[in-house]
Amino acid sequence: QSFPLLDGAVSSVAQYKPGDSCTMLLTTDGQVAGVSKDVKGNAMGIYNESGLSLFLGDETLPLSGTIGANSCYKQIVSISQYKMGEISIGPVGSGVSGDLELKAGSAIAENARFFDYGQPVSRDSLGALIKYADLSYIRRNWAGDADLIQLHAGDKQGHYYGRARVFTDDAGDKNVIIDTGKAADPSALKTGVVSSYPFRSGSYYYVRLNSQNSFAFIDEMGKLVNVKESAFIGKSAVTFGANTYDIPADIMCYVPSSGTWLDLDAALAYSDTFNLYSYNGTIQVMEIAE
Repeated sequence: QSFPLLDGAVSSVAQYKPGDSCTMLLTTDGQVAGVSKDVKGNAMGIYNESGLSLFLGDETLPLSGTIGANSCYKQIVSISQYKMGEISIGPVGSGVSGDLELKAGSAIAENARFFDYGQPVSRDSLGALIKYADLSYIRRNWAGDADLIQLHAGDKQGHYYGRARVFTDDAGDKNVIIDTGKAADPSALKTGVVSSYPFRSGSYYYVRLNSQNSFAFIDEMGKLVNVKESAFIGKSAVTFGANTYDIPADIMCYVPSSGTWLDLDAALAYSDTFNLYSYNGTIQVMEIAE
């Protein structure tokens, strides 16, 4: 990738020779204003179907070159380059501590940019509030206003919540199936050898699949025990302790005694006590408490 050099930056660039490591100081239109070894790089961009693009002010600059191995597809990334011809990208931090208000007067920069599953989305399409469970990254500017917001990261079709079944195959390798209870979810929620992660049969996990349908991310969900039907707020939320959790309309409920799944209406008709499994403030799976 080449960048035009401002006249005033010639003297700082002249101090370096090919192969040296340094940080480029770019203007908002992608010109080099200087280079330094004393400044830590903070380049960021978006990596999606269109490739890798660098954020420059309110614009994005498509980058060319080989992108090193990563698991950062369809999300905001940090960008650096340590090898000639190869761009390194990595996941960004979180910066999320709660819901994000978008109404007038909120701490949102006027030129804030929003991304969801790797694609730009308009602020107007998001309503007055983004729930904590739907946020994965917030960057704030010098004034403390959010100017770069990422809702969901990764592939929209690659996120699943379900119950683990661990077994040993004929070769003696440990395998796992994550059962979501949803017929539309792919049979690819079965992975090969998983000795590197301590799955437990009967426990509930959030998993994200990569493009090869292998697990790119695994996390065990939180468990709320013996929650009564009286704690439900209609069919859209539940209060437990001091917290209120959203419930998605397509949630499924596992019945341990039969090994079957029920939808929400059938589950509420079947029992009045449940174990609930949450992730990022949302109940993702239910289980009949037996």
